Amino acid sequence: MSTNHRESIPKKLTKLKNAYRVMMKEYEYDNFLTVTFANEMSIIRAAKSASDLLHQTNNKLFGREYWKRGTYLEGFSSYERHADGKPHFHMMLERNPKINKVNGIGLLETIQNCSKKFKTANGYNVFGWTSFDIEPVCDKDNLIEYMLKDFKCHDADSVSIITNDGIILQLH
Repeated sequence: MSTNHRESIPKKLTKLKNAYRVMMKEYEYDNFLTVTFANEMSIIRAAKSASDLLHQTNNKLFGREYWKRGTYLEGFSSYERHADGKPHFHMMLERNPKINKVNGIGLLETIQNCSKKFKTANGYNVFGWTSFDIEPVCDKDNLIEYMLKDFKCHDADSVSIITNDGIILQLH
């Protein structure tokens, strides 16, 4: 911890960004998942919905009470907004042999099936059928830089850890 209390905000942000970079490089990832929301909503609501979706997906992939066994989707996420205001999350999911195929169903289809349960107060789908994209992680370093690109003073909380509780936002 720095003893310099007058350290500039940009310098502190650079240190924090570098700490995330180091943490993210510690893991091996198989999947890069993008989750886009059908409508504009607050980032807190989007994170809650994405976390609930991760919970449902974990239940389907690893069974009920998956957290007790310590097996669940883990990794890092970052969020940003499209020009139309719709939020989306990018997630680098840590390597886990069980998530590639579950009973013959791939991760994308499992997520899509779980997403059907999520509705707005008006009865609209929170996620559209095309709200999800999964790509294999081929170049971890480039994806890490991509996820950290919006890590600026006003969006220093844009990068989060994915745990058994879902996306852990560090809102200030």
